[in-house]
Amino acid sequence: MPRDREPCAEFSAELRLLLAAIRSDRAWACEVVGSESVDWESFRLLAIAHHVLSLAYRCVAELPSGAVPAQVLTRLRQQFAANSIRNVSLARELVRIMRGLDESSIESLTFKGPSLAIDAWGDITARQFGDLDLLVRTRDLCRAAEVLTKLGYVSSISARARREAQRFGGFQEFEEVFEHRDGNAQIDLHWRLTPASFPLSPPETELFARAGAVEFDLLIYLCVHAAKHGWSSLGAITDIAALQKRIDNLDYAEILSCASQLGARRAVLAGLLLAAQIADAKIGEKILLEASSDSAVRVIVGRAIGGIGQSIQMRERHAEPVLLPLTSLEGLGARLRFIEGRFLRPTLGDASFVRLPRGAFPLFWLLRPLRLATQYGPAMASSARRRSSEPAR
Repeated sequence: MPRDREPCAEFSAELRLLLAAIRSDRAWACEVVGSESVDWESFRLLAIAHHVLSLAYRCVAELPSGAVPAQVLTRLRQQFAANSIRNVSLARELVRIMRGLDESSIESLTFKGPSLAIDAWGDITARQFGDLDLLVRTRDLCRAAEVLTKLGYVSSISARARREAQRFGGFQEFEEVFEHRDGNAQIDLHWRLTPASFPLSPPETELFARAGAVEFDLLIYLCVHAAKHGWSSLGAITDIAALQKRIDNLDYAEILSCASQLGARRAVLAGLLLAAQIADAKIGEKILLEASSDSAVRVIVGRAIGGIGQSIQMRERHAEPVLLPLTSLEGLGARLRFIEGRFLRPTLGDASFVRLPRGAFPLFWLLRPLRLATQYGPAMASSARRRSSEPAR
């Protein structure tokens, strides 16, 4: 087996075919299809679950005639076309929203979604995405929400809770989800790039001051975002590989210096090593050696690859991983903040539950257990009663 395929040796035929697709490795794809029995429905579902449907279709469409069942190719073609149409539609909607924000003198930054498709791939149809992400300054959060409301979007967060978030700034949330009334678009409105429990991104003042001027800001963010989600998606790793390839004269030393200042060095090293091992990205030997020499990075990469190899059912049961994001953080203090922020810090739901006067934010910490007991207590008690009434086996 070629050395670049060794990390994937234990993967299923369907997953190895998917890896061949994201690497644009036609020879490997032909080898898998020609020598093994591929469960095409599993392949299709894996491509969707890992957000690489477009790459999967483009790969199998180029295989020799007859290598892929006609009905499979037709279904993938239809889904690829639907995804392409949706991507273009969302890009137009993004332009409409940013124009509305600009008309209200609200500065905004876009990332992921269609902008990442262009930045990383140069092709808006190459990525699979389902929503739009916008970053605004914290001071503009409420006004930005008003603009989105006028444009037909609704949110489950009350205006009062939003004001609390703007005023206190100590909640778990770092974004608010807005759904269009017709159900055709979702906006994730950010006032931070990452949650307080995972603070590995530059302050908003720096992001707006140098927007577009430092390309590797986006590369660092992609690594941090993937780490936050436990490296569970091939799409995230593939985006890292594609973006680093398109950045001219990439200075890895400068990237690591910036990442270290943010506490994101380990996440970036893991991201680059995964991009090399999974997506066959051409990363500099020096940076790969540094990543491979870090025992924590090796643990992250090993566990991430193991998680990618799990079935879809197993992935769904572990949809909110904790261990890998925790391992990505450096230092006991950062890990304790992650645990505190993830499990103990108040949420905007707590702010909707009760209104507190200015300066009384610490009381939300005391009210959170009460709200959780009110929200989940009856169901837990009912479940306990059912279990106690069941006959012993």
